[in-house]
Amino acid sequence: MSSIQIVDSLPYDQWVKFVDEHPDGNIFHTPYMMDVFKNVDKHYPKLYATIDERNGGILSLLLCVQVSVLGEYTGRFTSRSIIYGGILSADGADGNDSVIPLINNYNTSVKGKVLFTEIRNMSFPQELREKFERCGYRYEGYLNYLIDLRKPLEEIFRSFSSSCRRNIRKSERNGVLIEEITSKDKVKVFYALLKKTYSKARIPFADFSLFASAFDKLYSRDMAKFFLAKSGDQYIAGRVILLFKGKIFDWYAGSDHDYSNFYPNEMLVWRILKWGSQNGFHTFDFGGAGRPEEKYGVRDFKERFRGDVVNYGRYIRVFSPALFKVANKVYQIYRKCLWIPFSNSSYK
Repeated sequence: MSSIQIVDSLPYDQWVKFVDEHPDGNIFHTPYMMDVFKNVDKHYPKLYATIDERNGGILSLLLCVQVSVLGEYTGRFTSRSIIYGGILSADGADGNDSVIPLINNYNTSVKGKVLFTEIRNMSFPQELREKFERCGYRYEGYLNYLIDLRKPLEEIFRSFSSSCRRNIRKSERNGVLIEEITSKDKVKVFYALLKKTYSKARIPFADFSLFASAFDKLYSRDMAKFFLAKSGDQYIAGRVILLFKGKIFDWYAGSDHDYSNFYPNEMLVWRILKWGSQNGFHTFDFGGAGRPEEKYGVRDFKERFRGDVVNYGRYIRVFSPALFKVANKVYQIYRKCLWIPFSNSSYK
């Protein structure tokens, strides 16, 4: 194995080139996403990378985001660290051998600061599984759906469940229109719909600054698009997607439950699939569908589009099991108490 150096910064061009050329490189590995998270309230992104001291080449990297689950005063008690997109390593023995030092350095850095770390894979690096486990991470199954956009649109539509096709046609008859957000002011409209969805599910949701930052940093690069569904003068649903290397990643979605019989969510997905197919994208990634053993309403919705089921899984390490159990109980109590009032005003 070559001599390695662990660093927390990289030349921008070298970083981008490594991710672009790596077959498993995705948008969450890029400096662009780090720039997004830097501007988000209570989010603290950090790069960890190994480089070959002989030639300065990148051997492996991860981008983590430390985030507080419940609020600014809860500190370590509810802080977690998410490694979005998984860990990248260069081809060959040197790249693979650099992974354990990389993760061990990361573990030392975050221990005592977060309750747990979750590695969210967007591919399945089987050759790295044993290395993750040696560093204290356990594997959990986690499903997802991928839709091949290289197929003819008619074939894609025919593959949907009959109820999904029927709902899309009902949405069309109801006059639901889809528009793309092109100004930052309309991101507030999307966020209001997101808040309604997450409030109804009693789940803490991301701060508005996440979406404002994504619009600022990614929209102009054609790496993110925001869509809204509209009935008359009323906005009733929205969706934001991330774009990178021919793949569409379904990031966040929200809707007004009062308009569920207009089926705007089905219409939004179908509109995005059509747009992606017509603009040279090869895959639509549904962004996750839950653990295989658990019931998950979101999975039921996504399953109707009949994508290919994959189980790339996630890797979890809990740094303080006792505190983690307490935090889980506190979180469940918090969910029961969570209530965010909304006015009946229209967002236009």
